[in-house]
Amino acid sequence: MLVRIARELRANIRSSDFLARYGGEEFVILSEEMKLSECEKRFSEVLRRIEAAKFECKSNSGSMVEISITVSCGVAEYALDEPAKDLVRRADDALYEAKRQGKNRVACKKRPLLGAYYEGRRRTPA
Repeated sequence: MLVRIARELRANIRSSDFLARYGGEEFVILSEEMKLSECEKRFSEVLRRIEAAKFECKSNSGSMVEISITVSCGVAEYALDEPAKDLVRRADDALYEAKRQGKNRVACKKRPLLGAYYEGRRRTPA
């Protein structure tokens, strides 16, 4: 089932995005140059497409049944010079928030304000 979900994810993300399995039933998608609001909108659409896809599997009785899958998604925004573990922790927090909200949800965590401040300062010409 995880292979099928991975294929569905791959089919519904940009070719420039990076998809990897992370843990048991979790996947990570790295998307560059996207605002948090764009990610939320895009991944909400991906979740709708995955739910609409029908998957065949064997029931306990051995007969084939069609099922649909729902996915929870946590999105976190990277802050300049942020340690990867902090980014992953925020994405994980967002994932669990999405799970608490119900099925087929996307929850987002913004980058820390201080990181956004320093990123803006570094981009400002001297």
